Amino acid sequence: MAAHLNLTSTTNTALGHLISQIRDEKRSNVLIPITILVPTSGIMHELRSRLGDTMGVQLYQFYGLGNAVLDEAGIPI
Repeated sequence: MAAHLNLTSTTNTALGHLISQIRDEKRSNVLIPITILVPTSGIMHELRSRLGDTMGVQLYQFYGLGNAVLDEAGIPI
């Protein structure tokens, strides 16, 4: 499975573009897992509220990335 990295600012226009990309990916494959890394909890909250209950979308904040990587690897902190 190919990975896509999208770097964007946190303006409403950029977030709207990111959400449209997520929806396009989900239209082509409903089960595709999407992981999004965001800089702040405010942006994470905004994305969650805009995406609703979109299945298979995981959001991480930069500061929680280390814990998420260790969890995925099965390594206790």
